[in-house]
Amino acid sequence: MMNLLKKFAFSFAAICLFTTQATADEKGITISFANSGKSIELLDTELARLPQVAFETTTPWDAVARRFEGPTLKSVLEAANAEVSNLTLVALNDYKIQIPAEHIKENWPIVARLRDGAAMSVRDKGPYWVLFPFDSDKELQNELYYSFSIWQMAKIIVE
Repeated sequence: MMNLLKKFAFSFAAICLFTTQATADEKGITISFANSGKSIELLDTELARLPQVAFETTTPWDAVARRFEGPTLKSVLEAANAEVSNLTLVALNDYKIQIPAEHIKENWPIVARLRDGAAMSVRDKGPYWVLFPFDSDKELQNELYYSFSIWQMAKIIVE
């Protein structure tokens, strides 16, 4: 009986450890509401279920055109039941940028989850990079829109 209890306890501990590790490793974006102080987490699996937009573009940080894919920033806000408004985007290293609501359109920017079909590592501007289709519109090729392109984004603060 004692051996059976030991096996059960070991199995239970292993299951708990595996479940905790999987949860801790899951990436996502925290969306905070400045007025209420509430926040929610959208996990990557949830972001992947949103409609995905893909485009090829060069960036000031990539001279070669790359294919980026992810949900629009607008659809991420909608998934969190947030209105399009002025936003503060925060990177993993606490770098912050502000995007006024008028710069958030139906089809851009996107919250890029994939570059050339693969997830982006933190070391390589991931896991999330806010991007505009720079090559498709000359008006986007300026310092203002480049400054909105925050990489390693981890948090959205809805003003």
